[in-house]
Order: sequence, then structure tokens, then C-alpha cells
Amino acid sequence: MAGAAAPPQGLTELLSVMPAGAPVNVVFVDVERLDAVVKDVQRRFSPGDVPAGFLDQMKQTIPLAQWADYGEPIGITVFDVQQNSDNALIWLRIPGFAEKMKSWEQATQEEGVWTFPVTNFSQGFARKVGDFVQFTDHRPLFDQVDAASKGKKLADVLRPRMDLFVNRHVLMHVNAEPLRGLITGQLAQASQMAPMILAMSAQQSGQDPAMAVGTVSAMIDAFTRFVEQLDTLDLTLGLTKDDATLTVAAGFKDGPIRQYLQRCQPASEGVLLASLPDRGFVVAGAYHVPGKDAPFMDYFIQQMLSAKPPMMPPPAGGEEKKPASQEVWKKSLESGRRIARLTTGQNFLATVSEGSLCVLSDYLTDSPAEIEKLVGETPETLGGLLSAAGPQFEKLKPQTVHGVTVSSFRLQMPANNPQMAAMARIYGANPVMAVGTIGHRVRAYLGAEEHLSEAFASGGAPLARNARVQEALRKLPRKRNGVLLIDPAGILPMIGPMLGMPVTKTIPPGPPIAVSLSLSGEPARLDVHVPFRAIERIKEAMPSPNEPM
Repeated sequence: MAGAAAPPQGLTELLSVMPAGAPVNVVFVDVERLDAVVKDVQRRFSPGDVPAGFLDQMKQTIPLAQWADYGEPIGITVFDVQQNSDNALIWLRIPGFAEKMKSWEQATQEEGVWTFPVTNFSQGFARKVGDFVQFTDHRPLFDQVDAASKGKKLADVLRPRMDLFVNRHVLMHVNAEPLRGLITGQLAQASQMAPMILAMSAQQSGQDPAMAVGTVSAMIDAFTRFVEQLDTLDLTLGLTKDDATLTVAAGFKDGPIRQYLQRCQPASEGVLLASLPDRGFVVAGAYHVPGKDAPFMDYFIQQMLSAKPPMMPPPAGGEEKKPASQEVWKKSLESGRRIARLTTGQNFLATVSEGSLCVLSDYLTDSPAEIEKLVGETPETLGGLLSAAGPQFEKLKPQTVHGVTVSSFRLQMPANNPQMAAMARIYGANPVMAVGTIGHRVRAYLGAEEHLSEAFASGGAPLARNARVQEALRKLPRKRNGVLLIDPAGILPMIGPMLGMPVTKTIPPGPPIAVSLSLSGEPARLDVHVPFRAIERIKEAMPSPNEPM
């Protein structure tokens, strides 16, 4: 990823006057350039259409916009996110502003504020502040921005994060404090309603609600804690005619999350994806966050264990009893927590081989024997959780594959279950789940039995040296704790039929969508790089109207 560069002078000046205390600030770095790139992208995906762009529309809809310098940054400050109008103030550079307003017959000035008609029924207001013109259709916003401007400016908050602007066209800065009460209030309502709705739904279908209630309750609680500690959220977008890059950066108040980020270290160079063989991929990913140093999984699983389904009356004529699956559910959570504590990271990939999906996963650990035991118990645990209509697990005899002792189960898919039939189309009729230890890593495999030997073979180049992988990773920050690569056109033949899509063609590999997560230091960052070629390949994989399905 390109190194940080000095921001444009105009951007620095704009950030130095915009108030950081407002709920939301949006900055367009170079509107003219962004408009040109958007038109290039439109031409790429719709060659026969005339690109509309948005700059002309902006000039038509925003008063004073025809006078603005669109080679300079433009800012928008939003004071009330719950309102649909009368809540935004726009920052523009307008050369010769006073002379232009004086020449406007319908404009009047009072105490430095110009008033002018916007429509037959509304007015606009503008004033010069330093080198910028502030425009709004709600005059009291001037008082709000003056009050907010007495505190920190956007430049004060973003100065340590100016790399977020490198090759970006738009930034949105969200100040969490004004929004915190609104969001946590809605989450509190959800925490009361969601378990009840899930429990009622489970009772009607004859299922045990513990799993669904536990998972949703833990997610709501985790998000509530995230919002309570969140300080700022920055979103940036960059476009070229070939790709788009999105970054989400979260800064936190002093507390457990911030303290964790300050002590977390990025993955060592060459660790992510290095243990896997280069046999192609439709999805590949890795993370490196040592479990003993990562409290989130402990917290999340404890919340799931603590959540209790609402008491529901027993069915008519029946008596209330505790489902046996609840004990199995708790056992599976404890097993998952133990695995998380003992692993330092994980590499995984999914690839298509002879029409079926194969999944490889390497658990990186200093306790391979215990991890292998815990992962090997997963099929039996799943069998205790799933209904009779789900897959059944047949334990196979241990075998030695390329010097690795492998334990495995065969999945038997019930033919009368449409969901299981869809899984059979993806993984094959009776795939196997297998696990074995290779050095200090535990390899797990899910896929057709005929590819089991290949899954545990050693030697060959690692996936990390794959040309597509290296090119994708170059688009992401070097400091990262996790990556995810997705080839959407490659995976469509597998998941498309499950989503009701037509059967797509298998086409040669192409550039993947790349995602990285950076937890080492503040802010935490999520970066997404989307090469437009990956989107075009989806269309190429779809059958043409005259092609047989």
C-alpha cells in the first residue's frame, strides 16, 4: 500500500475550521476529480450510456454552488442525524464571494449573513468565515457551529490519522458522543425484545431456543459495549477507474478496548496464509491474534453461556423440561473457548476441485495435541445439536496420510431435506471432515473423500506466494492482524443455486476482493479493496440468455 503523503494545503485549512464536536462531518477532497472518476467507472460498466456524474446535479440543487471552486475540498457538517432536512451546513470556497452576493438582486445582508431565495417557499443563508463560505437553509445552525467551533477542530482529531486521506476522495468523521444515548437506547430495546421473539419462534418449530437466544444476546451486549467505548468512527472512500478502496477506522475512549489495541501486535511478516498449500482458492483468509492475549472470545462465549431463554409456557398437555441440546451447546461453547485460548492464529482456504468445494484450515498453536482433540470432537458435538433432518456423522477408522495420523467423519446428507441437498451439491454427496497434526499446526479438512490425501500432503509453494494473493495484499496496509480474500465469480457456482440464482460457469481465477483487519494500535482499521475486474467477472460467469441452463 502506498506510503503516507502530505495532505493538500486546502484540505488542511478546511479541517482546521470544521468542528470535531459535531455528530457528523463529511469532507470531499477533490470534487472535480471524484466526478471524473465516477464517470470513468460508469463508462466501464455501461459503455453505451452517457455518464451523468454528480457535479452538474450539485450545481443545480445547491444555491451558490455554481460559484464554488471544486478543485478545493468541500465540507458538510451535520448536527442532527435524526432530521431529514434543516440539519446540515456546507463549507465552500467561493472566490469573490462578497462581490457575487452584492450583484444578486434578491440577496440581502444583515450582520454579515446573506439571505437569499432557494425556492419559492424557502430561503438560504450564507456567510464568510475565514477563507470559507458557510451555507445552510436553517439559520440557527450558524449558532450551533459557532458553539461547536470553540472546542477541538477536525484537524486536531485527524492529525495522527492523515494516512486515511492517502488516495481517498471522501471522508466521513462520526463523533460518537452525541449519538451514544440514541444507539444504546435502541440496543436496550432490542435486548429485551429479541430473546422473546426467538424463543417464541423456536417453540413453534419445536427447536431449542438456547443457541439462538445466546448468540443474539451476546452480539447485542458486545455491540453495546463497543458503542459505550467508541470515541470516533472514520470512513474513507477512494476510487479509480479500476478499483475502489474503503477504510473504516474506529478510535476508542480509555477502557478495555483501547487498552487491548495498545498492547496488540501485528502479525509477523510471512505468517498470514503461509502454512497453506497453493492450490488455488475462491476464499482464503487468516488471522493472527494469540488467544491468551485476546479477551474478546472469552467475553463473548461467557455472554452466550449466561444468556437464558425467556420462560415460555409448556405446550398444552405437556410438561416443561430442559432440552438435552442445551448441555451439548454449553459443551461446544466451552470447547470453542478452549480452542481460542490455545491458538495464536488460523489460516484457511476454500477451493473448488472437480465441481465440489474443499475447505482447509490450519490452527496455529503450541498445544497441537489438545487442539486436535477439541477439533476432532466437533462432528460429534454438531450431531448432538442438529435435528434428525440435518447431516449425520459416521466416525471412520483413523488412517495415516502422508505420515500424518488423521481422524475423520463422513457426513451423510438426508435426501429429503432441501438444505442438505443444496449442501450435497456444494461439498459432494457424502463429504468427510478430517483432522490431523502437522508440526505445530492442526489441519482440519472438509470436502470430498477422494481429495483427503491431497489435503494432508506437504511440500510445494505456500499460498502466501501466490501471485494473486501477493497483488491483493499489496493494496492493503502492511500492519494487519487478519486478511480475507474472496473471488466472487469463483464461488458463485457453489453458492448461487442455494440463493436461487442460475447455475454459473466456472471461469479462470481473477483478482479477489481483499479485506484486512488491523488491531495493533489505535485506531482499529478495516480496509476493503474491490478491483472492478472482480465484479465484471461475475457477469462473465453468468449464462447468456441463449445459453442452456
